[in-house]
Amino acid sequence: MMKWLLLPVALLALGAGPCGPAVAPAPAPDANDDGVVNVLDAAFVQSCTPVPDVSVVPACSAADTDGDGAVDSADLAVVINHFGIRVRVAGDLHVAGIGVAAPFADVSGAVGGSFVWSAASPDQDLRAAPGALSWATPAGSLSATLVRTNAPRRIDLTTGRPIRGDAPADATCTTGAGPDCASAGAPEAANPAAFDALCIEETSIFGCPLEFYQDLTTPGFFPVPMTTIFASILAGDNAPATLGGPTWFSALAPTSASFDTAVAAAAPFIAPCATCPPGTTYFDLVSASFRPSTIVALERGPEDGPAALESDYPPGVVVTPGIATLALLSGADPFLSAAQESLFGCGPFFDRSCDILGLHLFHSEAGAVLEALLPAAELRCGRIDAVGTWHVLPGCRGSADPGYDPLVDGSIARVNPYDGSSFRSETGAASWNFSQLQARISPDLDPLDPFAAAGCNLQFPETCNGAVELLSNSTLTLADDPSGPPQRRWLWELGAEYLVAATSGDLAPYQGWSLFALGPEQPRLAGAQAGVAFLLQAPAGTTVPNTTPFLVRYPGADGATGTPDDPFRGAAYGETP
Repeated sequence: MMKWLLLPVALLALGAGPCGPAVAPAPAPDANDDGVVNVLDAAFVQSCTPVPDVSVVPACSAADTDGDGAVDSADLAVVINHFGIRVRVAGDLHVAGIGVAAPFADVSGAVGGSFVWSAASPDQDLRAAPGALSWATPAGSLSATLVRTNAPRRIDLTTGRPIRGDAPADATCTTGAGPDCASAGAPEAANPAAFDALCIEETSIFGCPLEFYQDLTTPGFFPVPMTTIFASILAGDNAPATLGGPTWFSALAPTSASFDTAVAAAAPFIAPCATCPPGTTYFDLVSASFRPSTIVALERGPEDGPAALESDYPPGVVVTPGIATLALLSGADPFLSAAQESLFGCGPFFDRSCDILGLHLFHSEAGAVLEALLPAAELRCGRIDAVGTWHVLPGCRGSADPGYDPLVDGSIARVNPYDGSSFRSETGAASWNFSQLQARISPDLDPLDPFAAAGCNLQFPETCNGAVELLSNSTLTLADDPSGPPQRRWLWELGAEYLVAATSGDLAPYQGWSLFALGPEQPRLAGAQAGVAFLLQAPAGTTVPNTTPFLVRYPGADGATGTPDDPFRGAAYGETP
């Protein structure tokens, strides 16, 4: 007990930084071998520190963190200088989410083996320098080689502009023209291959890409691309009254025979409705559900951009004059600032019109997109700077946040239409609109009872499949992350991509597959210390055997699971007990 009491004094005396002793990289700073370097390692070293000139006893050999043959203050300094790094995650491998569309929405499946994921060297952080990865099951094993390391989305905390993935740690982007600013073709700060693997439901209207550029202009169907419709809903569907507002979406009459017929041309976007009257299409219900609207109209301010024009659509995209203008005027471009749009992966910072090219979740900020679905107490939409200060990101700030600027962050005079509570910020209201879209087009919403006491409910959109899918594709960073407290991220921002290089037994079919280790993260299983979401992606053209372990069945174009058009991915969840 005395050594625990002495620990803070030792930490002050030997603290990391310019005042502490110069220590060479240690061979094994994780003295107690639990995968993370923390106060427990310092206590272990202290408990093994001998009287001078006394040999190290075998039980304390691991406390010799600098490898000089003795346990002394230098070993404690090694531990302190590596505080917070995670060198390994290992434990049980769970079959994840079999039979559900979102593979990591339910990770409580049976244990199917074990895994070990370690850093490139004992004194490096697994999150920055991933190394060896292996799985073992009772009937087979695999090992994988590193392809690339993922990195969280990077952003200038002053301007909100994105920073390129390979920029230095202290990089800034003030005007968008600097060498460290993200631009088309610059290295990404996240993993596009992991994004594509997670977003297998790319034909689903509530799937990940949200950058639909299909020409859905079949006579009788929507005369504008889905990108424009989505952006309009994000901004609250509030076109000027002189152009037929405030709800152009609901003004599209869903009763004409041509409308019903034309919906067949958009089969990938339709989900069946067993309780609906005969002949009712899913888009009939979506359109009707916006009357009366429960989305929140955003306020147009001097910080917001100009509306896109019909002439801005690329060649070959046919739109109906007038209605297209109405849709663009009610879109996100004229109701959100550039910093706000960038939180949804579009806008001037990405040289990408939200209303024409669409929202893009790959480039988006998870905490901003998901704010309406997250617990009020959760840290969101922010970063920790180099000195440990928390910053709410530009565009995401409310009046109570330091640095709030209405010319960047917009007006906050908006309330929840169900309970009258005030939104924290304008992007909080935009996130609410996004969550309502997710709920309205979720297959589990009963259009005849959209406020059902059980199941998908418009007042609580987090209960709907669309929201569950998005939330399962996000993660919370570990509390011991040196960059600060837990933060909401997309799964494709964390971890690493591997190539399965060696296999045996029942894992042999995965030879040559991509294996994404997404994390480590705060565990999704109660009582665990850390978690890792694993996703296996088959090479193009590979026939996937249905009996391969860890396979997840995804709904195909018909929206149903268990039918012949279902695609497969491999998925598992690792947790450290």
